[in-house]
Amino acid sequence: MKKQFILLMLLILCGVLTYGQCNPTLVDLCGTGLEDFKLIKVFPVKMKKSRKGKHPEAYFSLTFNKDKVYKLSACTDSTSTGEMVIDLYGKSGHISSTYDERTGENLSGILYKCSSTASYYMTIKFTNTKENCGVCLLSFLTAEETREWYEK
Repeated sequence: MKKQFILLMLLILCGVLTYGQCNPTLVDLCGTGLEDFKLIKVFPVKMKKSRKGKHPEAYFSLTFNKDKVYKLSACTDSTSTGEMVIDLYGKSGHISSTYDERTGENLSGILYKCSSTASYYMTIKFTNTKENCGVCLLSFLTAEETREWYEK
């Protein structure tokens, strides 16, 4: 219960760190790689410059359904100097990230095959502490497309 309260407070506080979309065409530019995926939600994020050298984060709650394939796509505005990093968490902890610690590479998104219907959490931050903005697109495959994807 205490963890849930803390998470709720963090979600409320993310309104202090997140703002509207910087570039109005960013969603269109980011959505070009979705192909068979259906767009569910757009998460615009604009981070202010950090004064203490820490990476500010935005927190979002998500609900995923069992046996669906979800895609979280990260798109950073061209005016930003950092890259967007998305981390996905479930009830057992960290699931995936766009940042690969082994190679130091930041990927453009996360593909996640959901094994159980539940609440998940996503954090968004940038690779530097300067002012940055971007969008995260949440999309999924429909039932028929999911079946085809599993067969690949």
